[in-house]
Amino acid sequence: MEKVNWKILNAALWFEIVLAYFLPFDSMHVNPIGFLIDVLIIYLVILLCVKGYQKWKCRFWRKRQ
Repeated sequence: MEKVNWKILNAALWFEIVLAYFLPFDSMHVNPIGFLIDVLIIYLVILLCVKGYQKWKCRFWRKRQ
């Protein structure tokens, strides 16, 4: 199991807070379990995007050399 990337988790938390602000119909009722699930999903999506970008970047540079 990997360690938690705190920078990505922080970004996921802020992203969820901003989404709740701009989409108030999701935050009319305080549901901490739903909030944590949303943060987890956003964290995983950001993590997959970062890892995919790093893999693509590595392959791109190998092809150029």
